[in-house]
Amino acid sequence: MLKKLWPKNSLKKNTLTQRLREITVLFSAGISLLQTLQMISETAQTNLEKNLFKTVRQLIETGLSLSEALEHFPVQFDAITCALIAAGETSGTLEMMLKRIVSCREKKHQFYLKIKRALFYPILLLITACLTILFMFTFVIPAFANLFADLGGQLPALTQFFIDSAGFVIHGGWLIGPLLIIGLFTFHELKKYSPRYLVWADRFRLNCPLFGNLYKKTIIQGFCQNLSTILSAGIPLSKALSLITETLSSHTFKINLQHAYNALQQGLTFHETLQETQLFSDQIIQMVAIGEEAGKLDDMLEKIAEIREQEIEQFVELLGQMLEPLIIGLLGLVVGSIVLAMYLPIVKLGMVV
Repeated sequence: MLKKLWPKNSLKKNTLTQRLREITVLFSAGISLLQTLQMISETAQTNLEKNLFKTVRQLIETGLSLSEALEHFPVQFDAITCALIAAGETSGTLEMMLKRIVSCREKKHQFYLKIKRALFYPILLLITACLTILFMFTFVIPAFANLFADLGGQLPALTQFFIDSAGFVIHGGWLIGPLLIIGLFTFHELKKYSPRYLVWADRFRLNCPLFGNLYKKTIIQGFCQNLSTILSAGIPLSKALSLITETLSSHTFKINLQHAYNALQQGLTFHETLQETQLFSDQIIQMVAIGEEAGKLDDMLEKIAEIREQEIEQFVELLGQMLEPLIIGLLGLVVGSIVLAMYLPIVKLGMVV
């Protein structure tokens, strides 16, 4: 079950980027592609890396090109990477194309690293808050519950609520882990076998308060960035759109951009096809139209990607600033309520005495 959720047959993105960078450097130094792949496989740190590049080398020795060999490993090398390498092989600019691929991967890594750094402290704060509340429910409240049991008498409703909740956490908390794993496995399987679930889950992500807008902007940023990279490599727009559509994580975007591809084949301009999807803002549509008219669509898409990247960074930074006081406030509310609930019976007893 766990292997299906976290497959071990894929390299980490950073590791793969590093290997591609090494291949680019060695190839740029005049070392043949076969020798380069042999050196990479010999210096690989894991068997997965070693077998991957060793197999790629063997496939090339049988007569396949590098792009054709990489297509045998779709988990490691997506369709966009293979298409860019194929374009470089055809035009005789493989070295330049490899550098472009590495540059794009490093840029994406830095982008997501900024997001992780912005959310690191709020997430750490949230974990600390959860552990604090868990400690209260498993140690503090049970200690008071034993005291109240010795004293006898009816407890206030708030006190009884927290004591009952603590009992559930202690005696039924072990169910949370297995239920979570079963839930993740179920959702993972539904994604493969239930088209309705795909539609529902994606609509939920896109319309989710606060995070839905971030999800949508991230998809649009990646779409524009990848399309700009592919177009600048000389790949036709229709083929580029088809390649990117297959790599999208959003089912809604994938379906709508497939319709856009069909409309493009029928003679519509690119900005008109995007307008029909109703997924892109008027500003993006206008910028794409200007790029089409000027014959610089790839440059305009790059600008759009940069704008969206800045918007995402600002949004995540603001989100982190909002979450910090919110988490602290909620923690204070819960802990304060627990303290109040535990001392209510003591105060009541003092008033009776």
